[in-house]
Amino acid sequence: MAPAVEVLIAPSSEAYRKDPSVLNPVLEIVKQAGSLGVYHGLEVEDKTTLYAFIVWEKLEDHQALINDQTIYPKLGEHIKASVSGPLDMFHVSFEPNLASVLDAPFTSVTQVKAFQAGKTGQDFVAALSEINEAEVVKGNHGAAYGKAIEKDTYVLLTGWDDPADHENAKTGSDGIRKFIGLAREVVSELRAGHVKLSAYQKYE
Repeated sequence: MAPAVEVLIAPSSEAYRKDPSVLNPVLEIVKQAGSLGVYHGLEVEDKTTLYAFIVWEKLEDHQALINDQTIYPKLGEHIKASVSGPLDMFHVSFEPNLASVLDAPFTSVTQVKAFQAGKTGQDFVAALSEINEAEVVKGNHGAAYGKAIEKDTYVLLTGWDDPADHENAKTGSDGIRKFIGLAREVVSELRAGHVKLSAYQKYE
């Protein structure tokens, strides 16, 4: 069974942008609570949005931390140093190449928020089938995708040596080009960007 990945997206604080280690007290708490991997970083394009990916064996492990009335309030206090606005938090069971995508030099994050009339997440997943894993794409480290457990949003992660490799693949890869064409017919709202993730705890 795929692990449950806690996805956090929030506007970063100036303190985090100057020194990302201000988030370490939060990351240490989740590590001690049994996380399998912990990653964080800023979006390359806007340089202000903070992303964090915390890998749990199962959703109940994270819920146990939330229910801890001693530890969880401390986490809430610590995280205030790193964010400057509301947190968007949800969980996704990503498949198939989560580790290689998180460990790539850059990770592309595409969050599908809404669909065209008459289209659903299944249409988005069908479009993903156009991406041929056997195709060699320069600078690519694989892909992982999944549906959020709490809401009707899908997330696609792809790993890259450089964001420029991703841009080139949009026209240079037959599979990716076909996927983009189909996705435009399915998706009406999305958020997309590249993140240079740091591993506080490497996911194996």
